[in-house]
Amino acid sequence: MKEITSTITNVTVFTDRAQIYRVAQLEAEKGEQIIRFINLPASVEKRSIQVNGKGNAMLKNIKFKEIFHEEITDENKQKLYKDIEIVKLKISELTGNIENIQKEKNFIESIAEKIVEPQSKSKQELNPEILIKILDFYRTNLEQTDKKLRETNILLDKENKLLNKISQELQQAGNSARISNVVDVTIFAEEKCEVKLYLSYIVYGASWSPSYNARVSSEEKKLLLEYNSVITQNTGENWENVGLKLSTAQVQIGGNLPVINPWYVNIYRYVQAAPSISNYDKKRSLSMKEKSKDDFSAFDEQEEGNLFAKGAPMGKPVVTVEENATSSVFIPQGKFTVMSDNLEYSAGIFQEEMISEFDYTTVPKLSQYAYLKAKTKNTTEFPLLPGPINVFFNNNFVAETSIKLVLPTEEFILSLGVDESIKIEHKILSKFNKNEGIFTKKNIKVYEYETQITNTKKTIEKITMSDNIPLSQDEKIKVTLISPKIKENTDELNLSETGILTRILELKPDTKNKFDLKFEIEFPKEETVTGL
Repeated sequence: MKEITSTITNVTVFTDRAQIYRVAQLEAEKGEQIIRFINLPASVEKRSIQVNGKGNAMLKNIKFKEIFHEEITDENKQKLYKDIEIVKLKISELTGNIENIQKEKNFIESIAEKIVEPQSKSKQELNPEILIKILDFYRTNLEQTDKKLRETNILLDKENKLLNKISQELQQAGNSARISNVVDVTIFAEEKCEVKLYLSYIVYGASWSPSYNARVSSEEKKLLLEYNSVITQNTGENWENVGLKLSTAQVQIGGNLPVINPWYVNIYRYVQAAPSISNYDKKRSLSMKEKSKDDFSAFDEQEEGNLFAKGAPMGKPVVTVEENATSSVFIPQGKFTVMSDNLEYSAGIFQEEMISEFDYTTVPKLSQYAYLKAKTKNTTEFPLLPGPINVFFNNNFVAETSIKLVLPTEEFILSLGVDESIKIEHKILSKFNKNEGIFTKKNIKVYEYETQITNTKKTIEKITMSDNIPLSQDEKIKVTLISPKIKENTDELNLSETGILTRILELKPDTKNKFDLKFEIEFPKEETVTGL
């Protein structure tokens, strides 16, 4: 056996895990030999291990192993470790038994399902005596399989409790032992030769998420969007000077569509249990036929060299994008270092200048500020994932907000905060009782407001102003809008059924604009109105 030290060259980071690519170069002796990859992290997903290679050799077998190092001298601890392995094997055996029993039960139920299907689907009716015998067989065997299933589950529960008990004993004894994960690769070489081995595996404890900076110029009416990534990892191994890929694939969801089964109702029918998940054999082997005399790899130096774009200008991140059927993969230019410390590391993905439509919104009754919004189209070829966004307006930080998923060519609205170059004043001009006669039986209250909007800019600006008038919830109360007068609703002037008045206004440069709101409320004198 030959132990080799491998180097991490590339990492693909998902939203909840990462795929690690290691490379090792060695001189293989003639004949069959075992090459051991050492010091793999504890969080490695055993089922994800893949090995490929390059050289005049053949890959014959792959095995994952947990190694208990010889420095463990405490006999009690050694016994506990051995007991743990025995219990794990027993758990694996019971899990397999449960799966087999479940298959047997499913088979029995499928037979009953055929028997009790509607007569319209049957070619002939069953003899009642035969039917009774079949049903007795069904019940007897189902009871036996259910009994075996219960007994095996009880045994499995006992073994799991025993495993927890031994693990606690080991922890209380002081776990000074060191366990490391290794992968043994068996290769065969017809003669002494240089070989490169490529190992890949999935680890948990790593993730990435998008982060954005939006830099807005009010004069140029443009938005510069900086798409960055925030990467964290605590996998137990450092990624030093590696090539990064950032994948949008939701691997935790899985790629298989859930299957819905027919829902049968019958007095003889039992509810079908869901199929169990098969157990996994830690030791797996793989043999592959030699493709050529000098190449048996799907991952080589040439592929690694093509992972990164070249010739990018300074100061502007460049990204290569791989489009798959259900996801995108961003490949930032250059090499990166991400330590296993759970701290945040950043990698720039791209910068894109986007033409935006700017307009303002204000609600003077609640806030005497104009809020700037940018309606922007995603002009890139890939989606903008949900994430936080820092907004800079004319080089000043103005807001921290977030965006939802934005697909290519899709438009999104970005709130840019307050623009104090649009000044707003809101005040009440009058509020009085209007009595038209001594003997009138009604009260009429009149309200009048004024909003003044000053555009100090040198450009024409559009602003949407929202206000409201009282909404009557009793037929005795009548609310009438006096000003502005609305014959019918338009895009520029609209009064909704809920009493929300919306006005889209055009503000000329360096001008003051006054807008009034006047309405009256009429109700019987003997009534008291709330909400005024």
